[in-house]
Amino acid sequence: MIENISQENSLSNIVTSSTSTICHNCNQEANLKYVTIKEVKPEITVVVFECQICKIKESKIFNDKINNIKLKIECKFNSSEDMKREVFLNLGAKLFIEYDTYTYEHESSLPFVTTVEGLITNAIKAFSDENNHFVGNKTNLNKSLEILQNMKSFTLIIEDNDGVSRVGKIGRGIYEMQDCDIEEFNDEKVKHIFIN
Repeated sequence: MIENISQENSLSNIVTSSTSTICHNCNQEANLKYVTIKEVKPEITVVVFECQICKIKESKIFNDKINNIKLKIECKFNSSEDMKREVFLNLGAKLFIEYDTYTYEHESSLPFVTTVEGLITNAIKAFSDENNHFVGNKTNLNKSLEILQNMKSFTLIIEDNDGVSRVGKIGRGIYEMQDCDIEEFNDEKVKHIFIN
C-alpha cells in the first residue's frame, strides 16, 4: 500500500510529504518522509527513511549543487541471482532497461531502494502511464519486459547527476554497503563510472 500525504506551509515555503515503503532489512512496512525547503536556493529536500520494527532512522539531503559528480552505472545481467541485487535509485536519476532493440526509460521522482526485479516489475506496471517515454513498439516492449522477468538477460543503465545511485553486489544489501568505496560495488557485471 502506497499512501502519499502532502502539505505546504506557505509562511516558510516548506513542503512535507510521506509515503509508505518496504524496509529491505526486515521486509515490513516502513516510511519515507520528504521535507522540501523552497525558501533557500537551490531548494533542498531532506529524505528520512524510518522503520519502526528495525528502529532504523536515516536521513539524506538532496539538492542540485551538493554534488556535481555525474555517475553512470552499466550492468549486464543474465541470471536469477542478478534479479536479487539491491538498487538505490536517487531522486532524478535516469534508468534505462535495454533488451534486444527495445529500451525502457524512467526518471526517478523520489529516491528509493528496491531490487533489480522490483525495477522491472515497476517498468511493466508503468506501461499504463502515458507520461513515460518508450522507444520502439509499446506492445512489443511490454512483451519483451515480461520476457525479461523469465530470461534474465538484459542491460541496465543508470545515469545520476548527483553520483549517489548504486547497484549492490549479490548477497549484500545497499544499507550494508552504504559506507563502502564505489569500487567495492563493481564486479564483472556491474560498473560504476564517474563522469566529468
